[in-house]
Amino acid sequence: HVNPGDEVIIIEPYFDCYEPMVKMAGGTPKFISLKPVKSEGTISSADWKLDPEELKQVFSSKTKAIIFNNPNNPLGKVFKEDEIMDICRLCVEHDVLMISDDVYEHMLF
Repeated sequence: HVNPGDEVIIIEPYFDCYEPMVKMAGGTPKFISLKPVKSEGTISSADWKLDPEELKQVFSSKTKAIIFNNPNNPLGKVFKEDEIMDICRLCVEHDVLMISDDVYEHMLF
C-alpha cells in the first residue's frame, strides 16, 4: 500500500482516475510524459515513447509504485516488449511495485 510521502509514478497521458486515487491513498503523484519521436508525416500512437533517461530520473528512494496502463488510455499506445522490460528493470532496481492496468488486454488492435 501507499503511505503518506510515498511517490507513485504516473505515465502521461493517463486515465483521469489515477491521480486522485494516488492522492486519496496519501501518495504523491510523479508524472512522466510519453512524447512523440517524430514531428512530420503521419504520427500514430506507436510514435510516442518514454525518454529512457527521464524515466530513470523519475524513480527515487521515495518511489513506491508506477501505474502502467497498456494499451495506454487515452492515447492507445501499445508498449513494445523492450519498453516494458526497461520499466520492469527499473522497478526491480528500485524495489518498486508496478500496478499494471491491462483493462484492454483482450481487445485486438
